[in-house]
Amino acid sequence: NMVISACAKQGDIARAEGWLEKMPQLGVEKDVMSYNAVIDACARTGDVDRAEQWLCRMRDEGTAPNVVSYSSVLHACAKASDAVRAESWLKTMSEDSAGNKTTATEPNAICYNAVIHACAKSGRIDRAAHWIDRMSSIGTQPTVNSYSTIIDKLAKDGDLEGAEKWLAKMADAGVEADVVSYNMILCNYSRSGDMERASKLFEQLLARGVAPNTVCLNLMINLHARTGDTASVKRRLKEMRHFGVSLDKVSFNTAIKAFVRSGDAMGAEMLLQEMRTYGLQPDLCTYNGVISACARAKDPDRAEQWMNKLIRDGWTPDAGTCSAVVDACLQANQISRAEQCLQKMEAKGLQANAQTYSALVQAIAKSGAMERAELLLAKMEVAKVDASGTAYNALISAYARRSDIEQAEKVFARMAEAGADADVASYSAMIHACAKASDLPRAEKWMAKMDKAGVEANVVTYN
Repeated sequence: NMVISACAKQGDIARAEGWLEKMPQLGVEKDVMSYNAVIDACARTGDVDRAEQWLCRMRDEGTAPNVVSYSSVLHACAKASDAVRAESWLKTMSEDSAGNKTTATEPNAICYNAVIHACAKSGRIDRAAHWIDRMSSIGTQPTVNSYSTIIDKLAKDGDLEGAEKWLAKMADAGVEADVVSYNMILCNYSRSGDMERASKLFEQLLARGVAPNTVCLNLMINLHARTGDTASVKRRLKEMRHFGVSLDKVSFNTAIKAFVRSGDAMGAEMLLQEMRTYGLQPDLCTYNGVISACARAKDPDRAEQWMNKLIRDGWTPDAGTCSAVVDACLQANQISRAEQCLQKMEAKGLQANAQTYSALVQAIAKSGAMERAELLLAKMEVAKVDASGTAYNALISAYARRSDIEQAEKVFARMAEAGADADVASYSAMIHACAKASDLPRAEKWMAKMDKAGVEANVVTYN
């Protein structure tokens, strides 16, 4: 049985079944635990058909299923989001218990929760609610998991108001929500950037005596980081210490994002140092965050120093590192240095991201060095870097300022060949090129092309 259980935990149904079949040959009698282990293996992978087959075979071979047997089948249904079969098996289980006048197969809270989970996952919130009511009516107390399953589904579907209502229902029923229940909703507020509702929910959590955990406070830090609110980030880190909540790498790396947004390189550096005092070693994400903060601060020297520290600490720079250093040069308007940095990193086998290449093309084009801008764009195309419309638009606009319609049109054609979508900026630049060259008929033709492509003109286009 222990071997079968080990196979089940690994999700290896075939081996679990193989050992069950071998038991008689080894002179070992199969018992309810043997079958349950195999059914559990099926449940872990969501294989409802197989789980059902083994429960039926168990009966046929004279071993009476118990509550664990049925519970495993129900969990298989839940994993497969099969509410219909879950409800059917719960009914069978209840009938079996009543027919045999035994409590051995009487559904418990775990069984009901599996059915609620199956209903919620399949979008049947009404049925999930029905089973919570059913539990209460027969004297089986719904648990945190009963409600959390519904809260999680509603939160993931974006119905945060509905999720909060179920959190309130949970409290009204006398079931104390845990921090995980709150985190399900906070996670979505954090993702959408809804600071007001997240803060209100967090205060509610504290008022109800629920202790926040690392995940909870990391979500709050992320909300502040999104807006570059470094003061609030520091306050949340202080709260973590006050509540005795462990700070992890996510805490610090997320906090550093706030300093990136605000361009506070020194603040980002101090967090990296503080991270070490907690026995946490900065990772590539940490270093890239500090380098990005240097970029926002328009300090390429500092950015390069941190890249060198990153290498000395045994990390290999990636596209994010490369992009941040190049961006630092661009922010400081050191275009030639940005090109040199990119070339050095390419020589080491590193490649910046598409956004950085596009920004560099744009900066070079604005400086009037069209040949260099064209060469960099060609390099992007050869390297199959996902060239966005931004890079092409920068070149088109630069040629437009020179009234060079022919070159602008060539770049526009290249954009289409590369699969980059022309947007309102692309067409507006072409129209401006024609207007600057006093070629009104050509400008009108581009207006017609723009309309045919379904791109809506804006004020810039008409100006």
